[in-house]
Amino acid sequence: MKIRLLVFSFSLLLTSLVLAQEGTQVIFSEDFNGGLNTFTPGAGFPKGAVWQWRSNGKPDSALVNGVMTPAWTGIRNLPAIASKTPSNGAAVFNSDVYDSGGINLGAGAYEAPQTDTLTSPVIDCSNESGVFLTFHHWMLALADDNIRLQVTGDGGATWVDLSLKESIQEDDGLYFTFRDQFETVDVTDYAANNPAFRFRFIWNDGYYYFWMIDDIELIKKPSNDLRLGNFFYSPASYAQPESQVKTDTMGFEALVSNIGDTDQTNVVLRATIFDATDNIIFRDSVVIDVLPAGYRDSLLKIDTVFVPDQLATGDYRLSYFTYTRDFEDFNIFDNSESRDFLVTEKLFAKEGGISTAIQPSGGGDFSIGNYYRISPLSNADGKQWFANKAVFSCASNNAFNNETVTILVYKVNDAVGDDFSNFDVNSVGNNDDVEIVGFGAFTLAPSLGNFELFEVDLFDFNSNPGIALDPGSKYFIMATYEGTANQLFHAVSRAIDYYQISTILNIDGQWLLGGFGAEDAAVLRMELDFTESTRNEALVKEWELRTYPNPASDVFQVDFKRFEQAQGVQFVLFNAQGSIIEQRRIDQYFGEPQRFDLSNYPQGYYFINVALEDGTRIGQKIVIQR
Repeated sequence: MKIRLLVFSFSLLLTSLVLAQEGTQVIFSEDFNGGLNTFTPGAGFPKGAVWQWRSNGKPDSALVNGVMTPAWTGIRNLPAIASKTPSNGAAVFNSDVYDSGGINLGAGAYEAPQTDTLTSPVIDCSNESGVFLTFHHWMLALADDNIRLQVTGDGGATWVDLSLKESIQEDDGLYFTFRDQFETVDVTDYAANNPAFRFRFIWNDGYYYFWMIDDIELIKKPSNDLRLGNFFYSPASYAQPESQVKTDTMGFEALVSNIGDTDQTNVVLRATIFDATDNIIFRDSVVIDVLPAGYRDSLLKIDTVFVPDQLATGDYRLSYFTYTRDFEDFNIFDNSESRDFLVTEKLFAKEGGISTAIQPSGGGDFSIGNYYRISPLSNADGKQWFANKAVFSCASNNAFNNETVTILVYKVNDAVGDDFSNFDVNSVGNNDDVEIVGFGAFTLAPSLGNFELFEVDLFDFNSNPGIALDPGSKYFIMATYEGTANQLFHAVSRAIDYYQISTILNIDGQWLLGGFGAEDAAVLRMELDFTESTRNEALVKEWELRTYPNPASDVFQVDFKRFEQAQGVQFVLFNAQGSIIEQRRIDQYFGEPQRFDLSNYPQGYYFINVALEDGTRIGQKIVIQR
């Protein structure tokens, strides 16, 4: 478990918005003035790790066995929650203090993970037709499911989860809400006309850091309350080289809901692209006449598109905002969303950091990767672009044990449409909708750690470092986990939802163009370079490795130039699907010929990758014909 001391700036956590509220009719309220009052903590797991009241409204410390104990990580320096009444106290679950005891990881009285509930009293809503639950909260955790909200309409006999994930931000594996996060949850289905409504907050199986709650109200449904739902992340990738982004035409659309009880007129959806200094690069909007009360997830689409042909390298931000021109919105916190994207010199990536690692639920061999498109204008300045390196990350429940992950680069047939509607999901790279154009391999030594970034040199099938990329073409870059490697978990980011083809899977020979879902973006980056002169001349040249016969019927031989001094070498033979056929390690190698027998394997394409201990990598394609 990776725990950070959090000595970095907390500017993300401290970001504030101005909250505008209409007058509300309150059914129930609790501001934790002097204690938890009407709310009841559980027994805690481990027993004693429970919700507490903090008089200063800060996550800096907590009582442990009667002693006020400071936090161990940087949360000890944070200010109070930015609620309406922080000065009279707030409820907090402080996982940091419980686990660390203010000393070190695992040194506290209640080792993580911990779980506890904070439960409301029974509230009579028998005369209410529409009910909202509102509260201020502030959290920092290592997973977005470490905080849960549950409601019950039968006094506590059964509980139902209501998601808070739309309010949770993610940055490089940390999940958080802003310090002044104001939450509104429509609980009408459970509370309306119900004399025995209750709700509870759960710190759920969490490792670090904290969750604070304050100023809870149960109110009559407000008149005016728009909410921005899922939105289209306009760039094709989080990071794109300047040479490739020029033709990534961006469209804009989002789901908007009217969760209030009054029709909203002149409803606006606005999209903006800002640069790193908040200059507006693009802005446009769409207006609809009326969004009736209760209408949820209405798709609003802006007609104008943005062509990023003038974007220089740098950081950019895509922002959506919905509002009505005619009314003041009850809760502006859920009216806007923003996501970053980058224009780089030479890097493609779907993410800017790691959230977690995953594998298919059914187990077995799998490949996961990303779809990147090369601009048709990429050679307009006379440059030929190459894919030189792949960068990926993974994790294991145990130490790595020299598992080999194969990287394959596929070119998608030019006849496949941009929407992939005519793509054959059973393509295997043999004169169909994909063609393998390059590869690499990486062996995970026991000294390497989970979630490190691993660089892999890529080769074409003439043994050249780097894979020539054709202008206007589509490519899949895939990491294959086969054999003992299929127990590993590939790293993903959950900071961006891609509602377009982005991360893809191949399981049992079938392409799954939706991957694991919109929220899981694979950490599999592709680094480019241009012209042959930029290639690493220290790498082995083509004439130093010879495979023959090629094509072969069964057996082929690899001849390598002889070395003056012996060194370690690893040969990896794999098929067109990335499955490893044979691995051969020789610790004292002088370049002796090596024979490989494929008589028990079908005809087709195979690949041999040779890795020397001095860092040299080289590969060739083998054709088996009978």
